[in-house]
Parts: sequence; structure tokens; C-alpha cells
Amino acid sequence: MKRKIHAILLLVMLAAAASCGRQTENTEATEPVPVEIMTSAPRATQPSTQAPTQAPPKPSRPVETDPPEPTQAPTAAPETAPATSAVREQPVEILEEAQTPPQQLAQAPAAPAATSAPETTPPAPAVSDPVPVEPYTAQAIFLGVSDWGRIRKSDADAFTYRFDVDGHEQAFRLATGEAQGFSLQNRLKETYHFDITVDGGVITGVQETETELPSYTPPVSGVPGERTLCNFLRLAMEPVGTTLYIYGGGWDWQDTGSALHARSIGVSPDWVRFFREHDANFTYRDQYGNTMNPDPPNSYYPYGEFNEYYYAGLDCSGYVGWCAYNVLNTADGGEGYVGKATGMARRFADYGWGDWSGSVPVPDGSPETAMCPGDIMSMSGHVWISLGTCSDGSVVIAHSTPSDSYAGQPGGGVQLSAVGNSESCEAYQLASYYMTTYFPDWSARYPVALRSPGSYLSAYGDTAGRFRWNDATLSDPDGIRSMSAADALALVFG
Repeated sequence: MKRKIHAILLLVMLAAAASCGRQTENTEATEPVPVEIMTSAPRATQPSTQAPTQAPPKPSRPVETDPPEPTQAPTAAPETAPATSAVREQPVEILEEAQTPPQQLAQAPAAPAATSAPETTPPAPAVSDPVPVEPYTAQAIFLGVSDWGRIRKSDADAFTYRFDVDGHEQAFRLATGEAQGFSLQNRLKETYHFDITVDGGVITGVQETETELPSYTPPVSGVPGERTLCNFLRLAMEPVGTTLYIYGGGWDWQDTGSALHARSIGVSPDWVRFFREHDANFTYRDQYGNTMNPDPPNSYYPYGEFNEYYYAGLDCSGYVGWCAYNVLNTADGGEGYVGKATGMARRFADYGWGDWSGSVPVPDGSPETAMCPGDIMSMSGHVWISLGTCSDGSVVIAHSTPSDSYAGQPGGGVQLSAVGNSESCEAYQLASYYMTTYFPDWSARYPVALRSPGSYLSAYGDTAGRFRWNDATLSDPDGIRSMSAADALALVFG
């Protein structure tokens, strides 16, 4: 019996000893080790939604949003901070530590950083400084200035210009501003092809490569640089019936002087192209003349005080300036004569080209009151060229003016018109005959414009009035100055 009792006691003691051993193992296993920090971060390979304690700097053009600051940071700063880079990184170690309670991190032994990152997540490479892009040349189609109709010339330094490059629209700034005379702006034309030179996103050069330009032979033409009065009138007929009215046409882009078109010999193919691209629905400003409800983004009118369509046609002073240039010059690119219409006649006299008078009688058919062929009349806001006075006192004139088409749209352009009291006046009959006979395409869109003598023969202010060429500037071997309108037109068109 005693042996049995001793055996039972021995088994109980052995069992107690074994239980003590297992409890000791469990106590040692609860000590914090790095592997438990690893297993508490199951999203280590996913993109980070938290930021390191020191966030990397934002790139100059951020493509992604920087991660928010963590709401709870470790009590001990991490030994391995992410490298500063313009590319978003995945701060693996910080993400894992931020998900582990601070008290456990304080007890954790230091471990190499490599042991805390998944093998499948390599460190993000540092981004070097951007490699400078060399200047390049591309073929492009000019689409126009951005936000046309909503921008003003005072903000020209901030303008961007739209181009089609290989079928994709791109916007660039231009390198030229007021200090450079807006030289690039004065060469661009909408829908035309160009070779553009780009440097750092800025266009530094343009070269027109357009090949789709029309040819045109005027029914009447003069000789550039031949300084006679009859030749002046023949040259003045060249743009008639094929050049639309553009407010600012013939002026430069910045609206301070002559565009190259007004300092060029002959009819510009740009004028002809623009005329052929449009019909009787063309309007120089707003549909049906509705200036009370303008639509600047869809208008050719320079609401922003710069001439985006300087090349497309001519206004009144652009036309007269072009005529003067062509009779006095033989080559492109000289000094231009475009200026404010009201003072143009007096300015020509100041050049020494002839005489100016601020007192202009209404013609009554007498030689003393006649507007002679070649006379230039500046009135308030307009300027025109006389082709002679009729026996009834009406006057045939050449000018670029807005006039209503048969479709009721205020378009117009360079044309022969009549200054008279009614359509029965002789000047109206002459203008109708020559426009329908020699300029049928124009006449299919526009009737002859009749203007009032009260407005067209009135000189308001101290600069308006009549200019008459002197013989030293334009000689008159044909005696056209003393001819009637009918005889002068027969000579010019003969």
C-alpha cells in the first residue's frame, strides 16, 4: 500500500513540474519581437494613404495628391526616412509602425530596416532634375488665340495661342510682346499652316508654309510706283469686289499702325481667300447688326482692342493707306500710311503730298464745288476716295465700308458707292453698272450702297476735310482731275 501511495505522489509531482515548464515557455513567447510588427501590417504592399513625419516636397506640377499627415506618430522617430523625391513614395516602415501601438514599439528591439519591408516592394528611385528639352520645330495649323472675345490687349503677355500639331491641339505662349512689336502675332493667321519653333513651351519663331492660296487677277490694275493720278485710281480698283470689311483690317495686330498687308504691293491672296470662304451671311461684327446683344467669341470685331483678323480684309483707313502705298512704292515692307480715318486727309497734306481744306461745299454740279477724281475725303470716323462728281451733284466713291448684304447681314468691304439723294441719282447708276459688270461675285451678295451727302460731305472737327494731290506728288498727264465721274470711270476701266 505504501508503495502505491509513493507512486501516486511521484506522478503528481512530475505532472506539476511539467505544468511549470509549459508556463515558463508561454511567458517567454509573449516578449515583443519584430515579426509581430510585420504581421500587424497586412497592407504594406498597397499604396500609402499616410505620410511620413517629414513629407516629401510637392512637385511643381503635381499629378497626384500628397498623402495626409498621420493622426498618431510613433514615440520614437524612425531611423529610415523616405528619400526626398518629386515622385510619390510608399513609406513602408513608417506605415507599419504607425499601425502598431506605441507601447509595443517602445519595447521592440531595434531591427534592420530591410527586415520590415516586403521583398516585393523595392525602394522608390530618387528623381533627378528634369532634362532640358532642346528647341524643336514642328508643322502646325494656327487655330487662334485662346479665349478670343473674352480677353483684352492689356493682358497680352498672358495670352496663349492654339495650334493643331499632328492632329492634337496644343497651346503655347509667344516670345514677342510689346517690346518686340508683337512681331510673331503680326504673322499668324487662323487656319494657315506654319513651321513653328518651340523653346521651353514658348514659340520663338513662325514661318508660313500655307500652299492653299488663291490666285486673282483684278479686272482693273495699275502699276506700282507710277505716280500719276489716273494710276492711283486704277490701283484703287484692284481690291474692289474681293476684299471684305474687317474692322482693323490693314492695321497691325496691336492696332497702332500699318500691317504688312497695307505695306505690300498688290492684292493680298489672304483677302481673296477670306472673301471666297464667306458668303452673304458674313458679318463684320454681330449678326443683323444686333450690337445690343453682342457675341464677341463668334465675331470678327476686335472687342479686345487687338486685331486678330488684321490680315483678312480692310477697313476704310486700311484701304486708303494701301492705295497710297501702292502708288508711291514698288516693293513690300516700307513705311506705311495707315492712320485714324478722321485725320487722314490732313495728315497726307502734312506729308507735303497736296492741299487740305476743312471747308467742303456740297457739290452742285459746278466745277468749283466738285469732288475731283482722286480727292480723299476724311469725315468723322470714315475716309473715302472720290472718282468724280456727276452733273446732278452726286459723287461716285471708292471705300471700304460695312454694308448690308441681300441676306440682311452687315458685312461689306471695298466697293464703289454713291453719295446722293436717291437711287435715281447718276452716281448710283454708274456705281451699279461698274459693280455688276466687273465684280459679279460681289454684286450677287451686295447691292450698291447709297450714302447721304449730309453725312459724307461734312467735315467735323479740326482734322476732317478734303485732300487734293499736288502735281509734284502725282502728276495728271491724262487730265483726269477735271473729268466728270462718267468720263473718269471710262478712263480708269478702259
